[in-house]
Amino acid sequence: MKILVYNRFWTTYGGGERYAGKLAEVLSRRHEVHIILVGDASWPSLVQSLRDRLDVDLRGCFAIRLPDDERWISVFSRFYDAFFNCTHFSKAKGFSKYNAVLLNFPLPPRMAHRNALSLAEFMHRLRKLLFVNSPDVVVEIELSDSTDLLCRVIFNSLGLARRYVIIELAHGVAENARNVKILASNEEVNHQMIGDYLIAPTGPECVSMLLVLKKPRPCYWSNPITRVGTLNEEDKVRFLRIRVVVPQFQGLDREQSPYLGWDLILTNSNFTRRCLRDMWGVDSRILFPPARMFPQLEKQRVILSVGRFFRHGHSKRQDVLIRVFKRMCDAGVIEGWRLVLVGGTHRERQHMEYLHTLVSSASGYPIEFGFNISQGRLAKLFGLASVYWHAAGYGEDELRRPENFEHFGIVIVEAMSAGVIPIVFKGGGAKELVSEGVNGYVWSTESELERQTMLAIQEADRLRIAAKAAAKVFGDYVYEREVLSLLGEIERRLDTP
Repeated sequence: MKILVYNRFWTTYGGGERYAGKLAEVLSRRHEVHIILVGDASWPSLVQSLRDRLDVDLRGCFAIRLPDDERWISVFSRFYDAFFNCTHFSKAKGFSKYNAVLLNFPLPPRMAHRNALSLAEFMHRLRKLLFVNSPDVVVEIELSDSTDLLCRVIFNSLGLARRYVIIELAHGVAENARNVKILASNEEVNHQMIGDYLIAPTGPECVSMLLVLKKPRPCYWSNPITRVGTLNEEDKVRFLRIRVVVPQFQGLDREQSPYLGWDLILTNSNFTRRCLRDMWGVDSRILFPPARMFPQLEKQRVILSVGRFFRHGHSKRQDVLIRVFKRMCDAGVIEGWRLVLVGGTHRERQHMEYLHTLVSSASGYPIEFGFNISQGRLAKLFGLASVYWHAAGYGEDELRRPENFEHFGIVIVEAMSAGVIPIVFKGGGAKELVSEGVNGYVWSTESELERQTMLAIQEADRLRIAAKAAAKVFGDYVYEREVLSLLGEIERRLDTP
């Protein structure tokens, strides 16, 4: 069985990437797994980095590089037996024999609306792109004059196919178009809709032709495609006129949910499952992410927080943690303690400015930073830290912006495995991991974070034992067992050994 796995954020090395990476690793032990790469990332260096930083081994997988455009991913998923979309807020649809989506959090409806164009706006942009000034809703394309359009000849593994024209629509338009008609030589032709592509046959010839409206980055292809090339002049269709008529624009609603049509939807927590149901009226199956288990070392007076340094969205709010720690230091209640903040960094200007602000505000206090540290260094910090602070979601409205909260909290579990006492913000999926006063504490206000921290220090021995026991439920072994059970279900459905 050939399986395609898509995650476009590998190089952020976050919890979602470990969630997807472990899935691909387990699947590759029994089947051929292809990993989609976008951008300029080197596959060998990425594989090594994932091993070093996330303990994910993708050496048994193969890479396929595609343009950074999800419409391509939807089209090429049809060449596989199974497709797993593991990309956060992705809109890529699957067209393999079995299609599954691994959700860190569902795409909020308002964000789905954001990229949906009205019919008038769509036609305006398309006419401008193609230099067509017709006043009605008709687009005409003549291939003989389309020197700027990319055409590729694709031979499948059997050497048999038909000639097709594939027209790429503006993202968000295809799912809102009803009663689409394609007319060739004034006659309506049958067509297929795959993602944002309209596909129509143009003749019985034994090649397929892709026609898109903008040239993507160079891409590489894997089997079953064995050869890619540009059409020669003599192979081009001499004359073809296509009219795309979209009679009426329909707004997005639950019937056009990005989560309809999937064979399986996997969510990472009860919180995410509940949000998916509330937003889109769709249920899911919970697959808890795999957490690494770390050994406990001799504990020191260290408060640890792990998370990427970025502004906005579901930021880890290191600024709040620094403010609270400084206040506690000034009050003299945690003398001899250190606050250690570690995580990955982002190159974008706004995130770098946020990082510089954090470092500047910590000056003069026992606050340390660790950027893009190795797994070995992280393991040592987990082992010696006594308390874990978490603040993602602080200052946000869970009803209006649930995506800005912790969706699960894989790092919290990893800290607990090493006997670090969690004190997490009371929101999102993180609060599901902590039993108040049993294996940690939750907080809602900054003053409450201070009080809960002092309680954790006083009850450290009891809380530490309970935290380690609770973390074992989310270990790699449990995750791998669940994935193999899921794989067995897919194999039986596809009747593939």
